[in-house]
Amino acid sequence: LKRLNREKDELLQLSMDRGRLLQERQQQVARMEEELRTATDEQRRAELHAGRGGAEVLALQRRLREAEQTQARLQREFGAYKQHSTELLTKERALNAKLRHVIG
Repeated sequence: LKRLNREKDELLQLSMDRGRLLQERQQQVARMEEELRTATDEQRRAELHAGRGGAEVLALQRRLREAEQTQARLQREFGAYKQHSTELLTKERALNAKLRHVIG
């Protein structure tokens, strides 16, 4: 009877030890899952931020290209205006010279 009680106590103790061990392992798994979730969230945030930064860079590059194209167009227009003004001034000078010759 003593031996059976002792075996029962040993088995009960073994069962309790395994229960505690199982509970510790479950807590460890829960902590690891939480750490994994946190790391995944941080990685997603970093990727999103990098993606947003990349999108901002692309938008700024596009705006730069548009500004450069506008500047090139305006320089061409100014060059054409300058040439046209020079031609008109030359014609006006020639006309003034003829008028002075006729009048004078």
